Amino acid sequence: MNENPETMAVAQGWLHGEFIPELRRNNLEMTDTARELFTLVICGQVREGLVRDSQSLDEMLRLFDVKDLVLLYTLKYGRRHVTVNRAVRLLADLHDRWIVLRSDEATFNGG
Repeated sequence: MNENPETMAVAQGWLHGEFIPELRRNNLEMTDTARELFTLVICGQVREGLVRDSQSLDEMLRLFDVKDLVLLYTLKYGRRHVTVNRAVRLLADLHDRWIVLRSDEATFNGG
């Protein structure tokens, strides 16, 4: 991945500072490949222009309630660790939430 360092820092900060700790509080682990996939998808929001910049990405990520995300995951997969295949499915399940968060143009794209 050749990402903007600021964008990468935001993605890694959310993943390692928010999401993964919540997984661990629920006795779940995430594989390296699943972490890479999440990072790619998060950074892709800026790279593809869906979110204006790293600061907007950070603001958007902070709107996610990681407890709800982990609950959604455990309801579907129980206590099985987050693998790349389950991460793909979780990201697909979260697609509607991403759309809602990105739809606020004034907040995320300055429009």
